[in-house]
Amino acid sequence: MRFLNDQQLQMQIANAEGAHRINQGKPQPWPRRNADEEHMRWQMKCLQLNQLKAQKGEAIKSTVVSLCQVIDIPLPNIGVSTLIQDLNGDVEEMIVYNYCYNIDQVGWLKPGTILIIKEPWLRYGLSGTGVSLRIDSPSDIIFVDPTDREFLNKVEANKWYKQMSNDVEVIRGEANEYFKKGKYFDALQLYDRGIRINAELPIIMGLAAYGMHEWQKAANHFIEILKEFPGHIFAGEQLKRSMARLAEQRDGKFDFKMMHFESQKTKSETDVSDYVGPIEITEIPGKV
Repeated sequence: MRFLNDQQLQMQIANAEGAHRINQGKPQPWPRRNADEEHMRWQMKCLQLNQLKAQKGEAIKSTVVSLCQVIDIPLPNIGVSTLIQDLNGDVEEMIVYNYCYNIDQVGWLKPGTILIIKEPWLRYGLSGTGVSLRIDSPSDIIFVDPTDREFLNKVEANKWYKQMSNDVEVIRGEANEYFKKGKYFDALQLYDRGIRINAELPIIMGLAAYGMHEWQKAANHFIEILKEFPGHIFAGEQLKRSMARLAEQRDGKFDFKMMHFESQKTKSETDVSDYVGPIEITEIPGKV
């Protein structure tokens, strides 16, 4: 451990006070960084870090959203710092605090990782000479699956899409291997991916919504399945049922013949919805 003398300590305190005044003052525009220059600077930081570790043999101590991608290897410090780039090509340094107990564990923040950062803000560090995007709470980060084409299309981030296997069994096997090796973050990412692309999950959710008479929600789940798996017969049948219930609810037109035949069965299940549209009370000619 390296101790500071009085002069160094006073200098650090002065720098910290200066940085605090800047952070609390009127926001000032920050010049755009050059991606190539920043990447080269980051590589030099990595080299310096490795040299220090080799020489000393010491462990390193360890609303509004922004969509970005990690573009360089993370470095452990008081937090975990790395370079990120947004869809416009703007580059900034990001420092994440309080995410892992062991700061040396940086494998969860690989180059290519896509993040949504909630309420991002730039602030000056203790030296007061440079700014970084600081993240204090793990809840301010949302990890985006690079294979989720639908979501990436919505946020116009198609260029970050990665094509990978959609075989649920393959994904499960890879996730289990990560879990056995203690790489729990990687395992969790793959388990989430497997759940997302597993056709059986939306079917169960669709049937549950149907059972609760939430016809539109049920139809949406079955439409979701058919977008991913166009030839899914069961999903097609359930979508047809859901749309029939929606039509009954909207128009008040029922198949009374079918309802009569169903009522004659020993275990009848009359599958209809309730009409919820406007009604008109009127007199029928010839009726009293």
